[in-house]
Amino acid sequence: MRDASARWPPPILVATLLSVLFGSLHVADEVARGEQYTEPGLLLLVPIVIVVYLYGASLALRDNELGYWTLAVISAVGFYSVFLAHAFELSGAPSAEDIAAASGSLFVWVVIMQGAAGLGVLLLCIAALARLRWKPV
Repeated sequence: MRDASARWPPPILVATLLSVLFGSLHVADEVARGEQYTEPGLLLLVPIVIVVYLYGASLALRDNELGYWTLAVISAVGFYSVFLAHAFELSGAPSAEDIAAASGSLFVWVVIMQGAAGLGVLLLCIAALARLRWKPV
């Protein structure tokens, strides 16, 4: 009989993929509204960040400390720049009400879920780094 861990993907992989999904939906909504990413260079940055994020996830799946750090840094920056910026209207970001008026409640939910997934990845990385740091010898 196979053990349970062989049947289910690790939580960090699921949270990372959800974060990428909701992040890409969020960027697509902002492009459609003409909100940000009007410069071609900024839009080119999005797939680069996604590839680095997924590479960090592949390293983290092998219990590599660099992978956890990569995911933690990108998740922390993403959590601040998306969820907190929209929740508290930081840096001129539109509020949830503005997003709902322009794009509908679905994209408000996307911002909330992106924040939740990013925070989940960040917390899972902190736990994994703590486990690696204080591993019994």
